[in-house]
Amino acid sequence: MLVRRPGTVIILEAGVFFPMRDIDRSKRRDHPICFITRAGFARLTGEHNLSQADLQQLFRRYRRVIEGLANVLYETPSAS
Repeated sequence: MLVRRPGTVIILEAGVFFPMRDIDRSKRRDHPICFITRAGFARLTGEHNLSQADLQQLFRRYRRVIEGLANVLYETPSAS
């Protein structure tokens, strides 16, 4: 299961990188860095033509939802 991890959130034109921690592997040193794209924000909010400042504000507003989605995707087994 992924949970929020302290660290730097990086806002780019293409989207946002954010650090997470896998609590099931707490001794692991390399924790996931997740990324939500600009298209992901558009899908989440229905807003298009988002600026970098918009992405930052939207990430702050929807962070719990975004982290929850990251966890679901992380826990979903990949198809063989």
